[in-house]
Formats: sequence, C-alpha cells, structure tokens
Amino acid sequence: MTSKRIFIHGLIAAFALLLAGCATTKTVPLSKSPDNLREWILARTPLGSSPNEVYTCIKHQQWEIDEEVKKDGTLRQFEGHAMNLKIVASSVKCDLGITHYVYFPFPTEVYATWAFDSDNRLIDVWVDQQTDAPQ
Repeated sequence: MTSKRIFIHGLIAAFALLLAGCATTKTVPLSKSPDNLREWILARTPLGSSPNEVYTCIKHQQWEIDEEVKKDGTLRQFEGHAMNLKIVASSVKCDLGITHYVYFPFPTEVYATWAFDSDNRLIDVWVDQQTDAPQ
C-alpha cells in the first residue's frame, strides 16, 4: 500500500473511533432523544416500580445519583417541563453521562429523574439534557 492510502485508511479509522466514542457512555444510549431515552428507561423501570427496583437499575447501570428528595406531597416541576407538574412524595435524579450528539462538538449532560407517589410507586420519569455551549 502507498503511504497516501495508509494515511487515508488511518484517518477513516480514527474518525470512526471518534464517532463511536461520542456515542458510548456506560450502557445507556445517550444519543437518543429525551422521549426515546425515557422509553428506554421505562422499559427497565416501568411505572409502578418500587424505589428498590429503581435503585437496583441505577446501580446496575452505574449511574451517579445527583439528588434525592424525600418530602411528602411536594408539587415538583422538573427542568423545563412546565406541563409535568405532579404531586411527588419522593424522587431520585441521576447523571446518566455525557454525549456530544446533541450539539456536536459541545458536551451534553443527560439526567433522569424518577418520581414516586406516597405509596412508593413510580409515577413518572423525566429526562433532561443540558448542553454546555455558547449562547
């Protein structure tokens, strides 16, 4: 092979690895839209799940817990979801990781919040993406 062909093949391989690395964070598909990611999470922690089931999933996925709230009867609005006001007895928010697919090349932090009612049953999941990019 000529050195030019080797260089081109190397460049293509490096670009493919860069794209694969941007999409790979733990085992969750962070490149999905918030709605699709919510569905992915709900497939693993369906509505009605107990906090123990959710914490087991969090531990299995190796997500970092960002916030835990345990207040009875709190009306909560989650990151820009004005239509998603609910009475929540408790909640847990996790940092799912970083992706660059939302506004490449800027990093986008992806969070999920699980909300529980007073019977300790999962009533909703919110997914939020926060991109660190110039305004």
